Amino acid sequence: MKRKQQQRPITTTPTRITLMVLIGLAAAPACVALLRYLMTVPYTELMRTNTGANDWAVAPFLATIFTLVLFPWSGVKRLPRISSSVVAAIVALAAAIAVRSTQPAVAVPHITVLVASCALAVAIALRMMWATIAFRVPTQEQVVDGIAHTAIEVAAGVVFSAVGAAFGGGGGSASGGGFTSGGGSFGGGGSSGSW
Repeated sequence: MKRKQQQRPITTTPTRITLMVLIGLAAAPACVALLRYLMTVPYTELMRTNTGANDWAVAPFLATIFTLVLFPWSGVKRLPRISSSVVAAIVALAAAIAVRSTQPAVAVPHITVLVASCALAVAIALRMMWATIAFRVPTQEQVVDGIAHTAIEVAAGVVFSAVGAAFGGGGGSASGGGFTSGGGSFGGGGSSGSW
């Protein structure tokens, strides 16, 4: 039986933590802008054009799905607890203010719209923080391999382009005489005002 491979510990230097916190805080205005747009444009239009009793549930339903997808389930335990908790609280507060001030009146009585929107904002912020702290500088071997793969792909693309141009150019020159000699229908016809 194979042992379950353990994740390598991530070095959380002060510089990395500072960068992680800054990027997490930068997610707050981005999430606020996103939620304000969603509340004031598509969600408001949906509430205006639909009169179903449960139409308000579209927003929390979609927000819950995206929250479950974006939340870093495998890495949240490895984030610094204090830093991530403070950033999550700030992002949630900013999202709550944005949603409360812009959501349609029909959705105001339903607290799930507010809660799901705040959860989505927190998931986005934690995902960005996790991506920052999980980033590892590539080794020299990985850089060389990446350059080699890129060079091979570019060379192959050039070869295929050259072959395609050779065959395509030959076909165009063989049939091009019809356009030049018969140009009266397009070019010559311009003088007589007909196509």
